[in-house]
Amino acid sequence: MMKSQRTPLLSGRSRYQWFRSALGLTVLLACSFMFSGCGGSTSHAHPGATRCEGEIFFEAPVQAMDANAQILTVLDLSIRVNDRTQFDDVYLTDLAVGDFVEIHGFVTADGAVVATCLERESERDEVEVRGPVDVAGIDAPRLFVLGIEIHADAGTVFEDGRLTQAAFFAGVQADDLVEVEGQLQADGSIRADEIEFDDDGDLDDDDSSSDDDDDGDSDDDDDDDDSGSDDDDDDGDNDDDDD
Repeated sequence: MMKSQRTPLLSGRSRYQWFRSALGLTVLLACSFMFSGCGGSTSHAHPGATRCEGEIFFEAPVQAMDANAQILTVLDLSIRVNDRTQFDDVYLTDLAVGDFVEIHGFVTADGAVVATCLERESERDEVEVRGPVDVAGIDAPRLFVLGIEIHADAGTVFEDGRLTQAAFFAGVQADDLVEVEGQLQADGSIRADEIEFDDDGDLDDDDSSSDDDDDGDSDDDDDDDDSGSDDDDDDGDNDDDDD
């Protein structure tokens, strides 16, 4: 008795086309999964993106939040978010009081702080602030940044140890951009562990001006060149070729 032959649902060519389509769909779905999130769209790029640049920077816990008004409070500052704010793997509605966040932003003409980027961070002991020193906010050993009171003490390090507390407060001026890292206090102030100028160039104990080398001249290289020439070759003339 002959066995009946089953008619294949798809011909050889059709099976090949179906397999190729399925494989293409699988690859497409895998790519979509891998590249979703931070880099998946312009509104969810990582804070390292260009739009996230801004002179204001915070790493601190959320104190309050109003998702409807698109405002969150960090370090007693009300920070606005809008449709141009980039969120990294978190939305405003995902945040809760006490969550540690990293925020980049800027100050508008009316004094409001607007976030360009926001991401949730793991909780830590220290907070960070970067911003301009308040006009009337310098009274050693404390200063104010965006209204936040910053206390320095004997343990505070200034400019990676290149400045003393006296030298720092003698030179800091209103609107200087500074970075502060320290301990958040119960009254909302920060006891500073480290304070430095953002551009690392407002004050420096280096009396050689732009000379960063050890050869005593005014350039930034370590070659002891007393000839004043640009001769980088070995033929003894003043040009840069060896011919």
